[in-house]
Amino acid sequence: MVALLCFGAGLKWGLPSKQRNMLYFSGPGELLTLRQQLRNYQVEQAWKGMGSYLVLHPEEAERKLPRSLYNPIRSYHPDEYFVLKSLATMKPSRFDFHPHQFGVGGVYLYSVGAIIFLLSRVNLVRVSQDLDFAFTNPDDFANLYLCGRGLTVFYAVATILLFYFLARRLLKNSASATVAGLMLTFTPLMILNTHYMYVDIPALFWVTATIYFTFLFLETRLLRWLVLAGVSAGLSSGCKFSLLVTLVIPLAGVFCSRFPLRKILPNLLLVLGAFTASFILTNPYFILTFPEPLIDLGQHTGRSFEGRFYLQALVAGLGWPLCAFLTIGFSGSFLILLSKGTKERKYLTLLFFWTVFFFLFLSCFSKNFARYLLPLVPSLVLIGIRGWEMLLLNRKGIPGKKIFSAILSLVAASTIFFGLAYLSLFLKENVRFRAGVWMKQNLPSGCELGVTEVPWQFQMPDFNPQHFHLILCGYDSKKLQRLKPEYFILSSFQAPVAPFPLKLNKEKVIFWEEFNASGWYQPLKVFQVKASFLGLDFQPEKLPEDLIYLNPTIVIFQRVRP
Repeated sequence: MVALLCFGAGLKWGLPSKQRNMLYFSGPGELLTLRQQLRNYQVEQAWKGMGSYLVLHPEEAERKLPRSLYNPIRSYHPDEYFVLKSLATMKPSRFDFHPHQFGVGGVYLYSVGAIIFLLSRVNLVRVSQDLDFAFTNPDDFANLYLCGRGLTVFYAVATILLFYFLARRLLKNSASATVAGLMLTFTPLMILNTHYMYVDIPALFWVTATIYFTFLFLETRLLRWLVLAGVSAGLSSGCKFSLLVTLVIPLAGVFCSRFPLRKILPNLLLVLGAFTASFILTNPYFILTFPEPLIDLGQHTGRSFEGRFYLQALVAGLGWPLCAFLTIGFSGSFLILLSKGTKERKYLTLLFFWTVFFFLFLSCFSKNFARYLLPLVPSLVLIGIRGWEMLLLNRKGIPGKKIFSAILSLVAASTIFFGLAYLSLFLKENVRFRAGVWMKQNLPSGCELGVTEVPWQFQMPDFNPQHFHLILCGYDSKKLQRLKPEYFILSSFQAPVAPFPLKLNKEKVIFWEEFNASGWYQPLKVFQVKASFLGLDFQPEKLPEDLIYLNPTIVIFQRVRP
């Protein structure tokens, strides 16, 4: 119930609405003009601007309309709209379910589509592939986002329940398992990502299920648990293709089970068969369109080792008290690995292997987003708490149990505070909307407004580009000096304005330094809401980019008069 309340609160944040439309359009005439522009690039052809087709046909990018035209029907998260866009390109009446992209797997994508279809049959949601519908009925279109977000919440609650049962198998008592569940529930990574229509939380559930079924296999040696572990691994990668590596969990379980050598190979083949079957059944186009998936996924793969970034992201995503607690706990769990003959040694060996393997995999091949760490968090929490149990609960001569309970309670409370600080942001009016209202009321119609990029809804306020004389300056201070628009606008995604990304592009940093040194502009209005709880600020100055999606800072500058 606690998890459901946390994950369901503020679920309507940042969705299309009539109120947002009033900031984007000054009247029905402007909306009509936009709708006429959109007819030049139909939804049915949108797949040509996606995935592998766009990679192989870069000239198609020239036909695409400016992304800013779609801002009114996007949420404030940059990737949610992509889920609906992929569904819109399908033709169910022709049994064509090609997603035309492979960043969002079929396990989640088809589930969202099925929910929307079923709810539309009973008139609970309205559906149309015509973009006119989305722009003229923004509240109805917002319900499609809620279908996807609702599914994410379902997966999140199921993950917490499954994690609790997993914790009961490893930790010494039910109280530790309950606290472990609370820690996982309230980490900023969970609080933030459960409010998005995206694949990370569903994928986390299937990774957790893979670990759980592998534990059952290690305990009983029954092959049905091994098959279910293979199926779950296939479904995790079926949510998010980079989680193909989840397969190593049941494979490692086979080796940890200490079967005779003659039985190892058949068991490995059993895992591979279950994994392949569940993956292909939920993502048939991965095979039918091969090698398109490799071309598409190549655009989302990192090219350098980013271990330091992911360590920093771990602290930001879990909160420093929990990270410090888990770091110390690791040493205690390592002592268990050195012991012999204990059942939990096999469990911890599996968790240690997965944690180290997946962290190295992320560091080598993933781009810089904190949400990619989610599959590690359950293992980290289990290893850490079990380590503290090892260090304190079995010691004689000191009140180890009381010390353990006190430390565990303190860390759990701080983690809950961290999570509630971020949860509170979903319940407040978003800074983008507030900034848009202020701009409409206070900036003169037709005034010059400088921007570094074509306005994108997750970076910028909601505003009507037709209301201003928009001047695109890029990150070029010389161009800005030459054009000198009356007003200029920047957000956390474009300059080191706290909270700003850990990996902010060097070009943006240089531009900001030159912008400040020039003295051409002074801040006119700052829109900032910090993640805080009980008057305490829990938001560091630098964060991974995806932890800022919810609440960037937006600053509107005015030119200094000579």
